[in-house]
Amino acid sequence: MTRLIYLEDPNCLACDVQIMKCDPHPEGFAIILDQTPFYPEGGGQPGDTGRIGDAVVINVVTSPDKEVLHIVDKALSSGPAKASVDPERRADHTQQHAAQHLLSACLLELCEAATIGFHMSESYTSIDLDKKVDQEVLERAVFIANDAIRAALSIEALYPDEATLQSLPLRKIPKVEDNIRVIRIGDLDYSPCGGTHPDTTAAIGCLMITRYENYKAGTRVEFVAGERAIRDMLRKNAALTQLSQSLATPVSDVVKGVEKLLSNQSKLEKELRQAKSALLEFETERLVSDIEHSGEQQLIRVLQGKDMSDLRVLSAGVLKALPGAVVILASTGSDGSQAQLLCARGDNLPKLDIREVFKPAIALLEGRGGGNPAVAQGGGPRVELLDQALEAAASALAQQRGLIEV
Repeated sequence: MTRLIYLEDPNCLACDVQIMKCDPHPEGFAIILDQTPFYPEGGGQPGDTGRIGDAVVINVVTSPDKEVLHIVDKALSSGPAKASVDPERRADHTQQHAAQHLLSACLLELCEAATIGFHMSESYTSIDLDKKVDQEVLERAVFIANDAIRAALSIEALYPDEATLQSLPLRKIPKVEDNIRVIRIGDLDYSPCGGTHPDTTAAIGCLMITRYENYKAGTRVEFVAGERAIRDMLRKNAALTQLSQSLATPVSDVVKGVEKLLSNQSKLEKELRQAKSALLEFETERLVSDIEHSGEQQLIRVLQGKDMSDLRVLSAGVLKALPGAVVILASTGSDGSQAQLLCARGDNLPKLDIREVFKPAIALLEGRGGGNPAVAQGGGPRVELLDQALEAAASALAQQRGLIEV
């Protein structure tokens, strides 16, 4: 089995290794070493990256038979090589993982909320708690955790014998039975763990909770630590400053400014809907009048700047007033990039299957759509053929009317 240097000395990020085996892998090639400073993905912590010789280490995982597989971008020959871990990624992961231990310990102490899930992504870390926790408790936990960070508590790995293990106030039950590794943070936390951690809590830097939500029967808490927390604060502060300038209001009043803006927007949207409804009602009356004056009980027309919902409202209004009519409406939409087509018939024409009118027209538009015997709708990209499509619909309508009369 590969010697796990990352467990013996987490600060060792480069060493000489022997390449024992290299096999093809779906992501490249899988390398087995005689010893490794690389942490393999597991326990919620992502794997290390770096280099082995001139190959890039994409990921490190543990195989089903417990071998550490280094996934690299090129094949390597067996023999000696230099292995080096990406120091920035490792430092980030150790900060986030140690911060998780601290936060979990604080929440267990404050409100007996046990951590039952842990996940570390590229941008945030999250824990799942077994109970509901409110904002006040989470804020208290943040202050306590940061006090522990400033206190520079020692972080050490213990390998206790069975008797000693039974005497330790473990925060959770070990997942393995042999060679159990316990991470001790001062007298604040004792947790079985195979991950990487700094030497003291001071190396964590700081810890901030970014969001939380109810998750199943408990709470999911997202947080950032160390340099992640600093970058997160800088990014959010820049966004807040820009928003403050856009609203012409102090940063302290940004929330009120946004609420006022949203209220005004809601009012304007309501007024716009009312105006649009009135306009469509007026247009419906005009279309009904046009049909009545034509004496043909049908309307075939292109209406510019309408979307499909507008066409549906107009056709429904017309056919409510004239249940014996047929309406074929088309539009090129608001941006003119898509031809919209709607064909509908009134309730007094039950024998007319409007789908037979719709099919040849939508085919010319190279579009898609469908419907039922009373109404069919769809759209296609061939806007330039819209007039021809309406002519095809008109011809099909005349044919359908002739068949019905016969």
